[in-house]
Amino acid sequence: MGSSPVQSGQELAREALIAASIAAPLIPAAWPCVAIIYAHQCDPGALYDVGQEWFDLADELSAAYDAVEQTAGQLPADQWSGLDRDAFDQKRAEYQSQLMGAMLYALVVGGALVAVATLLFAFILIMTAVANLLALEAALIAATLAGIVTAPAAAALEAEANAFAAEMAMFLGECAAGVALLSQLAALAVGGGIAVDVAQQYLSGDKEAFTGLRQATKDGADNIIWGSLSRLERDITAIAIGGGGPLGAVVARPKGIVDQYYPGDGPTVTGTVKDGSSAARYQQTYRPKPFRTRSSRAVASPVALVKAPLNASSFSCRPSGVAREPAASRSSP
Repeated sequence: MGSSPVQSGQELAREALIAASIAAPLIPAAWPCVAIIYAHQCDPGALYDVGQEWFDLADELSAAYDAVEQTAGQLPADQWSGLDRDAFDQKRAEYQSQLMGAMLYALVVGGALVAVATLLFAFILIMTAVANLLALEAALIAATLAGIVTAPAAAALEAEANAFAAEMAMFLGECAAGVALLSQLAALAVGGGIAVDVAQQYLSGDKEAFTGLRQATKDGADNIIWGSLSRLERDITAIAIGGGGPLGAVVARPKGIVDQYYPGDGPTVTGTVKDGSSAARYQQTYRPKPFRTRSSRAVASPVALVKAPLNASSFSCRPSGVAREPAASRSSP
């Protein structure tokens, strides 16, 4: 995969969380900011890479489409005609239609993943800027308390810092709502692409398209269940971080930091229960699958995509190698 600025997103998000968590003890109003930053820990670089894989797959499908067209061009009608030629032309048309539908679907999924990755990276940059400003405010307060910097209006400085933190919490909340909405729209596009693609495959001769859809949904249910549990854990942790109290101060706030580094691909305990790695499940939800039927392509993606930013702290989504073939089909000529 080519280098992209979004590759630095995961580390920037972690640094933002650490900076905000260090500042918050001196600026209590910053804890809601910490909660939002924790809830949006993610790896946009991995999503971006997987989106590029879908674009690569679209290129492969386009090449397969052109290859079928060239093969048909080598068999002019004046050299081969009759019922068998008619049957061949029908199968060729069905096959090309399936390839075209699969290619368009791959473009939709790739576009959705790249768009969400870019959106998340932009939000991470905002979180980083806010966290650094909070850290600067906290450093000034600490210097004042230590007597290193004399400030007659030390109390006013703390009040201003808390007011700024409260304003930033509202701002980050609005940004998070926008991220959620746009991600849901991307998920809707993927879900619509699935519906159109499966229907088109069925009408183009793949009579097992809906069977493949049901099986792929069943295969993806495990990802959705564990992802939902991980999201629930993340949400509870974020609420406790922002709300404070004994649970927040003693458990949730330290956990917010630990989640980012243990067991290395976190966060959340739930996200590491099955197969020892949340990333392994996440990549299987997003990556292109080998094609036996057109409808076998990661049909759980729209559900997971909704959870990508909302459940970003549940998965690191680092992909690993998966062998792919451009379009083996039962209806090939």
